[in-house]
Amino acid sequence: MVKIFTLPKDENAPEANEDAVVSELSRLALADGASSDAFSGLWAQQLCTQFVQTGGLNPESAALGWRSAIGAKPLPWFLADKLRQPTHASFLGLEWGEQLTAQAIGDSCVFVIRDSALALAFPYARAEDFASHPALVPTQGVVPTLQRTTLALEPGDTILAATDALAAWLLAESAQEPWNSLLALQNPGDFARFVQALRSARRLALDDTTLAIVAPDTKES
Repeated sequence: MVKIFTLPKDENAPEANEDAVVSELSRLALADGASSDAFSGLWAQQLCTQFVQTGGLNPESAALGWRSAIGAKPLPWFLADKLRQPTHASFLGLEWGEQLTAQAIGDSCVFVIRDSALALAFPYARAEDFASHPALVPTQGVVPTLQRTTLALEPGDTILAATDALAAWLLAESAQEPWNSLLALQNPGDFARFVQALRSARRLALDDTTLAIVAPDTKES
């Protein structure tokens, strides 16, 4: 079972949400487009779609799909100028069965909750790890090193995937086991109210915010 929730930083402009998440069968990908770049939400979507279809990250191939999706239609001068520069996004790809395999570039994170405790945090394990200039996947140029990890899953494990604002909050408040609040969310309305409350209290950065909750079908041995 997979639940996916997202809330844009500007709730009056949901079309400007630059987060993307795609899930199919036992794969899920999450990406967060850089807000200052052109068509970064579309780039995030391309990275996620490609991973779910192939199980891997191939930025060169994804960039071809991104450029095709933009099309050849005339663009405003400011967008045409931006497109001369790379567009960037964080990337997190997950595949699960008897074990979870995760690969990442940037600050979108995966967490595994086991018996109400944090069994895995990847690629960041501390709130202090979040930086103002994380590694990101570009549409052109040098691609940062892809980080990988695996974890044997146990019955009852739950996987959480989150973009940077929510991931940073979760790690900052890990002593209070905040994942229990996330696991209690049932629908998009619950998620919106939860995120709005954290933003109002200045406990969560004002950013596009996306969460995926995965309950793997892990059998007892």
